[in-house]
Amino acid sequence: MRGGLLKVVAFGDIHIGNVMADLISFSHAMDEVIRYKPDIIVLLGDVIDGAMKYPTQIFKQSSIRPIDVQRKLFRWLVLDKIKNADIKSKLVIIMGNHDTNFIENFLKPALQGYDLEYEYVTKAVIGRTLFLHYILRRGRGSYATSITPMMVTMMLSQALALGVKRIVFSHIHRGLAHLIVGGVEMIALPSFMRFNDSYDYMYVPCYAIIDDNAVTFRCIEDRPTISDVQLYNIDIIDKAIKEIIKEEGKLYV
Repeated sequence: MRGGLLKVVAFGDIHIGNVMADLISFSHAMDEVIRYKPDIIVLLGDVIDGAMKYPTQIFKQSSIRPIDVQRKLFRWLVLDKIKNADIKSKLVIIMGNHDTNFIENFLKPALQGYDLEYEYVTKAVIGRTLFLHYILRRGRGSYATSITPMMVTMMLSQALALGVKRIVFSHIHRGLAHLIVGGVEMIALPSFMRFNDSYDYMYVPCYAIIDDNAVTFRCIEDRPTISDVQLYNIDIIDKAIKEIIKEEGKLYV
């Protein structure tokens, strides 16, 4: 606690396992966040990607599953950074639309060996801020590109029902959006997915540092190229696969 207020850091969609996910920028952002020693780190859904295609042959012809690799990456990018910094940040993970058997297959096995308080919830109210993945009903393929009048109406009704003054959500694969309507702050955090280099100059991944009194945004402006992102992902995925092979003593079954 700092002056009676919880310091909360929130991230948008990470999409670990997708070769287009900018894990370079996310890793740098996590390094920054650790230095703030937040009380709570909120991951706003779609932590992993349901469309992990690389490398297809290994997944089809072996006992290794994409989610096994994604757990390794999650430990390296999130859990190990928290553990090595020796801070007591609580981890709050919001349910995303890519989650399938998320707790059993991903989260509980990933957290084994880590003394870390966590929650996995559909939404979280911390102080007077509501955190959730998407303000409207979710479903696979529910791709949103902007904040619409219907979304604003839904956010106002949620704020009124829950007594919050701020709503922070993700799922929209566009740049940071920050509106104040009817006295309610509405914040859409961008994901770490990449599309192409020219478009991405207008689309910078940011995270939010929040307490009940204020919100500060930190954006990763020094962006790697698409090829840098893809090469980094291939390297880190290959490293995870090699570790799993060594642990299991085999690849093909």
